[in-house]
Amino acid sequence: MVVTSSSQETTASRKTVSPKWLIVLLVAVLAVAGGGAAVLLAKKDDATSKARDAAGAYLSGWTNRDYPAMAANADTPDPVLKYVLETTRARLLVEKQSFRPGELVRTGHTARVPYTAAMTLAGVGDFGYQGTLDLRRGPDKVWRVAFGPTALHPDLTPGATLDRVAVLGKRGRLLDRTGALLQGADNDLENNLVGSVGPLDEAQAKAAGVGFSAGDKAGQSGLERAYDGQLAGKPGARIVVRAPGAADRTLQEYPAADGRDVRTTIDLKVQQAGEAGLSGLGRTAALVAIDARTGAVLSLVNHPSGASSTAIRGQYPPGSTFKIVTTTAALLKGLTEDSPLNCPKTEFAGGRSFKNSKDEAFGQINLFQAFYHSCNTAFVNLRDELTSADMKRAADLFGFDEKPPLPIDSFGGVFPSGDSVDPYAAAFGQSGVEASPLQMASVAAGIAGGAWHRPFVAGKSPETHPIPPNVVDQMRGMMRAVVTRGTAAPVSFPGQVSGKTGTAEYGAGRNGADPPTHAWFAGYRGDIAFCVLVPGGGFGAEVAAPAAAHFLRALDAAGAPYSQ
Repeated sequence: MVVTSSSQETTASRKTVSPKWLIVLLVAVLAVAGGGAAVLLAKKDDATSKARDAAGAYLSGWTNRDYPAMAANADTPDPVLKYVLETTRARLLVEKQSFRPGELVRTGHTARVPYTAAMTLAGVGDFGYQGTLDLRRGPDKVWRVAFGPTALHPDLTPGATLDRVAVLGKRGRLLDRTGALLQGADNDLENNLVGSVGPLDEAQAKAAGVGFSAGDKAGQSGLERAYDGQLAGKPGARIVVRAPGAADRTLQEYPAADGRDVRTTIDLKVQQAGEAGLSGLGRTAALVAIDARTGAVLSLVNHPSGASSTAIRGQYPPGSTFKIVTTTAALLKGLTEDSPLNCPKTEFAGGRSFKNSKDEAFGQINLFQAFYHSCNTAFVNLRDELTSADMKRAADLFGFDEKPPLPIDSFGGVFPSGDSVDPYAAAFGQSGVEASPLQMASVAAGIAGGAWHRPFVAGKSPETHPIPPNVVDQMRGMMRAVVTRGTAAPVSFPGQVSGKTGTAEYGAGRNGADPPTHAWFAGYRGDIAFCVLVPGGGFGAEVAAPAAAHFLRALDAAGAPYSQ
């Protein structure tokens, strides 16, 4: 019984220990045993998070160029970071930048985080790479980025730098209207129009734009400089690792765009004919030829060849060639070629006496006759019938507005106003009226073509002023009469030439003699207009007009365009 009883009690006791209590007991034991592991895991996650935060703050500071923020999370002070990174940024011409972290991997007191660098480089586009930051936790428990060459770029070594090297394309060429090369073709054009190419200095490189560096070849003068943007093309670049004593290693290359040729309006055959026309003068002279239909400059000739550019930069009183403008003012006002005028030997006006060349006098004549005889006293009387506004209207029509006509150093025409100007002398191109041969050639071209075009050497005329047909018709008849029965009648011109002679006084005469004079002739034949100036040359009919005839004969002999 005892045994039996004892056995029953044991069985009963076992039945009172429920399985659920076993589970509770097991969980409790595991909780006590695993407490230390949970604490260790939490500490590990906290350290990794701080390392990740340090790397993120560093890269954010780099993106925003916030160098104090970078230094707070790096082992390198702010000034050093700023110097290295800003120098690199300047070398590469970085416009935008961003640096984004990847997944951090931590091992004890060190960690590594990859990052993606994305930059936009001025003038060439995107540049990017994959980099890596190494971090260390110091004794103060603070995580810091280890700054060094590989933190900036994975291919850098101590002493090496990232740099940008300019890549220039093939330079374009300046061509004449037929496609012939201008560089080296003509000494006069080379010096006074084409210009030169040479190395840029620091200031010029900065002005040239992104991608150019001191020492790069670029246009220094003339059309080479004016059209440098088209001729030079678009620079490319190479991003390189540059180390002392080693060849540059290219990381990325951006090809350059070659420059484009500039086809000018210059015609070398017309240029050579102009040089032949002036060759026998034996003194300084200039000749300009223009396509009367468009205003395109065909030749710019200075004699002797290569002398300073009187053709486009000369500022001289145009003398009686300006009577084209004054006569136009009269016709625009409503006068006609038949309007009567008086041409006495002398005329007193505005407090001074005026006279004609060689003391000529033609008495009662009309405007048509006054023009082809080039009677100064008649134009003094004509000026009394015109207002200052009438004169300005005609001067503006022909571009006497002081604007440089060409994209290089050049001079057009000036028609002054104010109390200091003698309106009577200004009516025949004196008293402050100034023009270049280029300007007076454009005036002749305006009558020949029926519209004044501002002269141009590439592209098209930037400005055109139509001239009323009734004015053009009358002016053409008067300019033709200058050659057939007027001041230029003694000159043997080839073909049907029209024009106007000019004899412009300058300075003061000696011992009571008349002042010295510049010789002018502005005219046209067919579609080509031209002007010859011989500074200090004397009478236009005796010096400038014959040179114009020599030019036309040389043009015909060469079989050049515009010959007839």
